[in-house]
Amino acid sequence: MNTLLIEIALEVDRVNAVYARVEYVRRTAADLALIGSVSRELDIGAVSVGYERRLRSGLGARATLNLVPEELRLFYGSRTPGGVIVYLHGRPGIAGPPPMAAH
Repeated sequence: MNTLLIEIALEVDRVNAVYARVEYVRRTAADLALIGSVSRELDIGAVSVGYERRLRSGLGARATLNLVPEELRLFYGSRTPGGVIVYLHGRPGIAGPPPMAAH
């Protein structure tokens, strides 16, 4: 299986970050459980961009555009299906007051 992943992140400042990701993978029809209905091997890609704001937790969003071959259009409804996700995540150990120093 051939794969390629390129990812870049830019810390704009202490709380803001943007990132991008490009993925390519060659999958077999067996990997996709589509034996007999598509070519033996398929090239699939995705491009994602995102933003995250980090305080005591992180709030962010990511948009992805997938790139699939024409023969998968029937399964995905498009050659370029996309999606958006908004997320919130906690950062254990950061929330709450700092520990008191021992004397």
